[in-house]
Amino acid sequence: MQTIQTEKPKPKGIKTLIAVGFVIVFVIGISIGANGEKKAEVKEVIKEAGKECPKTEVKEIIKEVEKVAEPIREFSGIGQEATELFSLEKGLHVFEMKHSGSGHFGVRLLDSDGNYIELLANDVGNFDGSKAAKVERDGNYILDISASGNWSIVIK
Repeated sequence: MQTIQTEKPKPKGIKTLIAVGFVIVFVIGISIGANGEKKAEVKEVIKEAGKECPKTEVKEIIKEVEKVAEPIREFSGIGQEATELFSLEKGLHVFEMKHSGSGHFGVRLLDSDGNYIELLANDVGNFDGSKAAKVERDGNYILDISASGNWSIVIK
């Protein structure tokens, strides 16, 4: 009996995934100084990546981009607080939140008129997580935080 060994085929698209990942990191690197332009360039690269890669691979690339994305705004405090007004552009934003406490931790995104936009966190005890929220229009917003301990929020 003869045994034939064959190479295991590599998944299709892996080279494309790696190439697109490098392109995204490169685009971010060369355009750090141009805030508005950077966002447009990254969106364009991600759009192009979607044409060549399966959706799951694009999602993985987006997660990597979020790791290096510049924060738009950062807040921290202790206990219940409402932040000062801050501006956000229309689009998807990621809210990275941490809480050290044994009680309730809740974060609501409100517009400048106090209208509810999105529930970002609603938990008890320590919390370390993030949530993406869609902002429908450019404008000023506020975070309403309910916390039993120290908290921090980074908006990207």
